[in-house]
Amino acid sequence: MIFEIDENNKVPIYKQIQQQIILGIAQNKISPGDNLPSIRQLSDELSINPMTISKAYALLKEQGYLITDRRKGTMITQPTRFTDTERTEYLKALELVLIQGYLHQETATTILADVTNLLTKYEKEQS
Repeated sequence: MIFEIDENNKVPIYKQIQQQIILGIAQNKISPGDNLPSIRQLSDELSINPMTISKAYALLKEQGYLITDRRKGTMITQPTRFTDTERTEYLKALELVLIQGYLHQETATTILADVTNLLTKYEKEQS
């Protein structure tokens, strides 16, 4: 997987890495069982602090996207269903994104169409 880091982006680098891995899974660019580079290796490749990579990987592990095995390294795993707490956090994040669209005068119809189009796109990529 090729990472594209934009140091001028307001999004922190660890978050850019996290988002790119999640999108990579959704777009079938990486699959459960695939290995990711070690923290040190990715740090060297991207010329960024290893702690930044470590933070991204830790968040992805917490969210159920990665597992680490001392012998096999860090691998993509199949995320499980949300726990009640995770679902609550997910709904809060979704609400914030939807409200941002609404505040920028997107109509409910447009927002629903956008969500439907994105879900359809990812369903096609998964099959």
